[in-house]
Parts: sequence; C-alpha cells; structure tokens
Amino acid sequence: MYWYKVKNVLIILFAAINIFLIATIVIGNVEKNREEQRISDSLIKVLENSNVKINGELISTKAPKLNTKQVENFITQDTDFASLILGGKAAVKFDGDGVLYYGFEEDKLYLANSRLHYYNSSFSGSGDTDAATVEKADAALRKIGLPMEDYRGELNGDTVIFTLYIDGVPFFGNNLNVKLFNGQIGELWGYIIKNTAFTGTPASIRSTADVLLEFLQEPARGTESITVTALELGYSILEQGSNIDFKTADAVPTYRIQTDKGQIFYYDARKN
Repeated sequence: MYWYKVKNVLIILFAAINIFLIATIVIGNVEKNREEQRISDSLIKVLENSNVKINGELISTKAPKLNTKQVENFITQDTDFASLILGGKAAVKFDGDGVLYYGFEEDKLYLANSRLHYYNSSFSGSGDTDAATVEKADAALRKIGLPMEDYRGELNGDTVIFTLYIDGVPFFGNNLNVKLFNGQIGELWGYIIKNTAFTGTPASIRSTADVLLEFLQEPARGTESITVTALELGYSILEQGSNIDFKTADAVPTYRIQTDKGQIFYYDARKN
C-alpha cells in the first residue's frame, strides 16, 4: 500500500513538472513572438518616416542558414557552344560595328563576358504566350543540350525567364531568357550556369530586419515615397558582379529587395 501511494505521488509530481515545462515553453514562445512583433512594428514606423512602405509579413528577426555554394559557366569554349546552338554550322563573322559573332544563314550568336545572345532574324514581332510556352521552351532548350534540370521558368509577356535554383533557393541576376515563335527558339539571351557539387561551410545569415536597416542607408533609393514589393533570400555572384567573365564562381547568400519603382538592390546576407 505504501509503495502504491508513493507511485501515485511520483506520477502526479512528474505530470506537474511536465505541465510546468510545457507552460514555460509556450509562454517563452509567446513572449518571443510578441518581441518580434514589437521589433517589426518599430521598424515599419522607422521605414515610414523615411518614405518607405512595406508589408510587415516581409520583416523577420529570424535568420536561416545557407551554405556558400559554387556555380560554373556552361560555356567553356565559344566555338564548341556555337556549334551546339547552330547545329555545327557556325562560321566566325563580324557585324557592321566590327563585333565578332557566329552565324549561319539567319542565325546569329554573340558571346561576351559569359553572356550569350542568339537570335534568328527571320522571326519578328511578339513571341508565343500560350499556357504551354514555358514547358515548350524548357523542352526546346533541353533538346539542344542545355542543362535545364535546376532551372524554373516563368512567362513574362512573351519572354520565358529561366532562373537557376540552388537547393530550392533562387540564384539572382544571371537569368536565361528565351522567346519562342510557333514553338521554335527565335531569341535566346542571358547566362547558362550550372550547380557544382561544392558546398562551403554554413554561413550565419542576417535577418530581414537587419537588411532593411541597411537599405535605409541606401542613397540609390532616392527620397521619394517607395514601397518594398519583395524581399527575398537567394544566391548571387556578389564579388564578381553579373557581367564579368567566369568559369567558376562562389554563389554567395544574398538578399534581393525590389520596389514599386522597378528598383532592385542586392545585399550580402552573411553576417560579418
């Protein structure tokens, strides 16, 4: 009988401890959420005082972890790539300005600073815009041998914009764009970038609240009233820029801020 009573007392005691611990965790999370809301509200007021409007849902004091990655340029030899795009019939030519390009009949391919621009002069006007355009563009690019497995396409007007994704996160600033005409590639421009197996050490990432405070010091945003329409975390080639020739490059965790004025700003997402 004595041990039975002790057992019941212990059960009640452990139950009380568990309830206390759960209550402590819940109260802690509630207080943490309240603190985050206070920070968000305060930051919104600071932004508004600087003529910047933003949806509070874009502000967070939490920060995920991302690894620095490495990407490589798919174009390693200009002549080989020209043969791939033009079906092995590419000839070196010069346009009226003396700029080198690869051509065959109506096809022209310009290559400079890792960037390509191909077009077929027999096509003109607006490109395809039907519901299957993105799927058709992806299939057409795969057919000529381009590595599209990590790209996601989105139709913008008559242009399909393909964005590279690294572990589910977008790669900013080096898109691949294509226009189809009756299902055929009429124009192709931008960058063809591939993921590599390289993964760096996890980087400590700044919060969106921290980045917005830096954005307030951005002279390029001007003084007129603007609205932040998007605040995204992704990767970019910050150190080298989007117009520099590269074979491989570090993909750095990056925040991208977009405004209703069409402005785009990039910020290193890593903590110093």
